[in-house]
Amino acid sequence: MHSLQASSEKIAYLKTLLEYEPETGIFRWKVETNCHGGKIRVGDVAGTKGDDQGRYAKIGIDGRPYRAHIIAYWFMTGESVPENMDIDHTDRDKRNNRWHNLRLVDRSINNHNSGLHQNNRSGVKGVSWNSSRGVWFAVMSVGGKRVLGKNFPTFEEATKARLDAEEKYLGVRSFAPAAPNEYDRPVAVKTTRPWSDPDLRSEQSARLKAFLATPEGKVARQRQAKEVNNRPGAREKMSAILSNTIWITNGSSNTRVPKTKVLPDGWRLGRTKKGD
Repeated sequence: MHSLQASSEKIAYLKTLLEYEPETGIFRWKVETNCHGGKIRVGDVAGTKGDDQGRYAKIGIDGRPYRAHIIAYWFMTGESVPENMDIDHTDRDKRNNRWHNLRLVDRSINNHNSGLHQNNRSGVKGVSWNSSRGVWFAVMSVGGKRVLGKNFPTFEEATKARLDAEEKYLGVRSFAPAAPNEYDRPVAVKTTRPWSDPDLRSEQSARLKAFLATPEGKVARQRQAKEVNNRPGAREKMSAILSNTIWITNGSSNTRVPKTKVLPDGWRLGRTKKGD
């Protein structure tokens, strides 16, 4: 595990080599030396920048890598990170080492404020869109026990419920965007009409259709299709469908039917598609 401890002598030594800018989160070299990547000059930015795949920014000193956010804590406090505590990136961006974005938290809270799951489409942890009901769902579990699981008509209400639960059960609020993001998301209308109401179903379907037409919706749809195709047996199932069906057309639309099916009136064999 990466060391969070440092003696006062070690911190003093690191300060002779590096300068930390709290406003930008950048470290700069205070010494001139040579390394395998070339010559380092005074004022050069130190270390790697990290990336959007979750890798921390690191700085190599005397042949050993140090995580930049840990050094930032050492420099600003002059102390080691307390036992069972971590330095958390409030906005979950491990590249952002500005001092105001770093906070000392319990390890369980740090783990809870981890990045979004790859399937998350809302931009907020624990908040998802329930397309079958046309509502936003907020969920949270602590210690294996669910403490929140409720539907909300708007994204804002679901996000607030999630953040309130974090504050109540973890003692701190995780970072979340003030708005869903730059794209409009489908938002359910507050109503007492039953879900069996065809007009309500039509309205929610229209909202979902509008969402899928946005750049974000298209990405979500592509991701879902990729997940389906990667399921065990999915490719074999599709191959079986293609080998046992044919394309037919009526001149304005196309569809696939079993090879043994008698063609309906007005339909004829369609144009074979590449790969069929």
